[in-house]
Amino acid sequence: MARAEIDEALGLSESLRSWTSGREARLLRALADLEKDPSDPAEDTADDLARKQNCGPSKAKRRTETAEQLADLPATQDALENGRITDGHAEAIAHARAGADPSARTALDRHEAQLLALGAGETAFEFRKRLDQFVTRHSEDDGRSEWERKKSKRRLRFWRNRDGMTQIAGELDPESGHIVQTQLERVSEELFRHDHADHPDDAPVPVEERKYEQRLADALVETCRRAEGQAHPTSTHDRVVCTLTLDDLFDRPHDGPGPTMNDGTPVPAGVARRMACDAGIIPLVLDGGSIPLDLGRARRIATPGQRLALGALWSTCSFADCRRPFHWCDIHHTRPFNADGGHGKTDLAELTPVCRHCHDLSHTPGWHFDKLADGSTHTRAPDGTRWRRRPNRHRTAEPPLAAATEAEPHRTPAATTLFDAA
Repeated sequence: MARAEIDEALGLSESLRSWTSGREARLLRALADLEKDPSDPAEDTADDLARKQNCGPSKAKRRTETAEQLADLPATQDALENGRITDGHAEAIAHARAGADPSARTALDRHEAQLLALGAGETAFEFRKRLDQFVTRHSEDDGRSEWERKKSKRRLRFWRNRDGMTQIAGELDPESGHIVQTQLERVSEELFRHDHADHPDDAPVPVEERKYEQRLADALVETCRRAEGQAHPTSTHDRVVCTLTLDDLFDRPHDGPGPTMNDGTPVPAGVARRMACDAGIIPLVLDGGSIPLDLGRARRIATPGQRLALGALWSTCSFADCRRPFHWCDIHHTRPFNADGGHGKTDLAELTPVCRHCHDLSHTPGWHFDKLADGSTHTRAPDGTRWRRRPNRHRTAEPPLAAATEAEPHRTPAATTLFDAA
């Protein structure tokens, strides 16, 4: 098959998958309406589906719950069957509706068509984030009950597999998950540097050497070992960065986006105010004395204060079209600090977040990357493709993609402007 034929067939297969999911939802609702067969061993519709399709109980339950919610989401049912959205989009809006309070559910039903129009141009991951923000914004208690519901679902379990290995599974609410992930990644990097004493202190840890999952396991064990010797392990507070406006802090109405954590997870305003009570509040002042943000050539590495300030502006890597999350990024000097006679400064105006793969690309011949006076970044690829990115802490981050050696000019998500494509 030629490439064009393969591309067309792949597009059609996704539409077929959506149609199949839509028809399956109708069948599941029809099955739920039938009287139970006394000879059927299935406990409910989800169990019946798991037996008929030989799938896991969690997958069967998700499909059954999605089908139930689609009964009250006719536009979503139609969009799914006509291939305008994927089954991931349908599951996202069904899950959001199931967990929403009456106020948010009414708003979601009223704006269903508009949300689907926006979501059709997004991945299911991005659409889920949009729906989380929508539900939070339209909840009677600003989403606090949903946040508490997620906290109440925290769980962790251990068991031994046949090989004698201890396995761990569970789920954490966004706040707790951010604390655990940040701490384990910090210790993971520390362990790498301990084992690679010849690695330059000011150089990032190479991605290809991280063996990420294995090193996270080592970091979990090391963190627990350190906790064993602490008399009061709960007396220290892990840092969770929550960005909110002054209006949010003082519970004043405003039209802007609500509070978020630095990975873009929306936080109910009431929870953000509670975080502010428990945490040390650090004002992000760009030209004041609260945190030294401009260091000239007195220091080579960006300070924690500078990183905190950039995290309030960017949620992802600022290079080209990359969506790697901010906490995966190095702080890059857009003008070389000392290489090749460069005279760049460690000032906020010359610093920007760049993930490690893109950091390597920025120093690769043929690529050009700089920061403009308005704070936006400009990237030019060897083939002439250009991107201009403006700071946007609400841009959805995605898990790191496989390293690519060339740009992808056909992808133009929100908050990215593609221009002068050669």
